[in-house]
Amino acid sequence: MAEDIGLYDTSNYPKDHMLYSDRNGKVLDKMKGECQGRTITEAIAIRPKMYSVLEENQTNIRKAKGVKKNMVEKEVRHERYKEALFAKKAILAQNEHSSQRGPRDLWHACE
Repeated sequence: MAEDIGLYDTSNYPKDHMLYSDRNGKVLDKMKGECQGRTITEAIAIRPKMYSVLEENQTNIRKAKGVKKNMVEKEVRHERYKEALFAKKAILAQNEHSSQRGPRDLWHACE
């Protein structure tokens, strides 16, 4: 990553981190580190804007565009993303759906 630092926005890293730079801060088309320099142990990406990242300290970052944030925080865990990817199982059961969510919800993620 250090060789291609011009491709990344590392302005959210700690200032004492070796890759910290504010040169590309808030610049469009630059990749931003979701974990602010912390080590990622596992990442599961179902499709764009629907992923789970497990950090070294067991912190879990889960994103699911089109699904209510509180539903993702309460109901969906990293293991469910794995099941959707590898076992082609739905992340949410059908009865966990509310009528307000649209076609981008996690039920359709593995189809």
